[in-house]
Amino acid sequence: MILSDPSSAASVHRLSFTRFSNSLVFLRRFVGPLHVFSHTAALPRALSLHAPRSSRFITASMAAEPSAKVIDGKSVAKQIREEISAEVTKLKEAIGVVPGLAVILVGDRKDSATYVRNKKKACESVGIKSFEVNLPNDASEQEVLKYISDFNGDPSVHGILVQLPLPSHMNEQNILNAVMIEKDVDGFHPLNIGRLAM
Repeated sequence: MILSDPSSAASVHRLSFTRFSNSLVFLRRFVGPLHVFSHTAALPRALSLHAPRSSRFITASMAAEPSAKVIDGKSVAKQIREEISAEVTKLKEAIGVVPGLAVILVGDRKDSATYVRNKKKACESVGIKSFEVNLPNDASEQEVLKYISDFNGDPSVHGILVQLPLPSHMNEQNILNAVMIEKDVDGFHPLNIGRLAM
């Protein structure tokens, strides 16, 4: 634990302390007020210091924070949507660009169709343009690659997402590798996977 005297930026002391079961610790007394900084997650973030005049010691009452917090997912999602919406508006006003996301769906899986529908809805809620391609289950790999190539060259498309899984007759890795690295929303291109792992 580090304690510093705020009246002097140079006066910093590292102290050891004994923790008792009644949540009290005793430290050697210093003159003046003290600031307490905790450098490990195991230590409490706040100490209440008390120094009776007759004592040579400071009694510190520890107020430990709980180790886990419940996160309100809906509230966090709402905040993220609001922040993205504000950024999209700024981008549009500053340089006249509206971000665009292209999604390619192959086949008629209900779960995949639901994911794509939710992505489109999320884009619309924050002002991002959404481009969607729906191909039948028997579409060829070349058809998918053609759409990817078109989206790679389209300046109004800033991100490309190929909805997985793909039908078994397609080489998934070839298709994912065809997406431009800069537009690879899922980060499935080998170079992007490497960057994420670094």
